[in-house]
Amino acid sequence: MTTCRIEELTIQLETSHEVNKHLNGEVETLVLQVDELQKENGALKKHIEELTSKLATAKRKAHSSSDLVCAPFC
Repeated sequence: MTTCRIEELTIQLETSHEVNKHLNGEVETLVLQVDELQKENGALKKHIEELTSKLATAKRKAHSSSDLVCAPFC
């Protein structure tokens, strides 16, 4: 193997390491973003469940109230 070829391979290896380092940083950033989005998603699902429950309770109360008001006239 010639000295020139060894230098080329060394440069390629160093470049590969730099690209790999950059990509690892990108992966770490994306993993953190996914973690935050999963937490946000969980919080939103919980909020939706709470609102759904409150809505169902309000509908039951409204329905039972309308039954009481309507009963003598129905």
